[in-house]
Amino acid sequence: MRISLLYVGKLKEQFIELGERVYVKKLAPFCKLDLIEVKSFGHLKGQSKQAIIDKEGAEIIKKIPKDSYVIILDKTGKKFVSEDMVKKIDFWLSTGKNIVLVIGGAFGISFEVKNMAREQLSLSDLTFTHEMARLIFLEQLYRGFTILKNVPYHY
Repeated sequence: MRISLLYVGKLKEQFIELGERVYVKKLAPFCKLDLIEVKSFGHLKGQSKQAIIDKEGAEIIKKIPKDSYVIILDKTGKKFVSEDMVKKIDFWLSTGKNIVLVIGGAFGISFEVKNMAREQLSLSDLTFTHEMARLIFLEQLYRGFTILKNVPYHY
């Protein structure tokens, strides 16, 4: 199974990058994982938020392979508990498609990208930085795979 995590913007915090490396390595036995950066346009002066969202959305769409199962991580998405992640992963495996998870930029995700999504998930009612959301999602993905494959998580 190939999973791509598309995200807008460069990492700024080294500890997040180190954490991501840990989970990419831990996930290797379970799936092929690609972390794909999409250019952020949040720095453009004089642009409306919607113009920035649309530009980032166009860049995201360019990176989504055809016939992928697209999932958005968004604060308005469906909340789930870790045990539900097992069901999600099992379902994603059954689709036989590449799974693409999208984390948008600071201003959100474009309507066009949302339209492509088969699911919208939320990690929590809490608000996280986009960088933290990436790390938390990778941890939950790993936790889900360990439960699904009956592999001990903590030892």
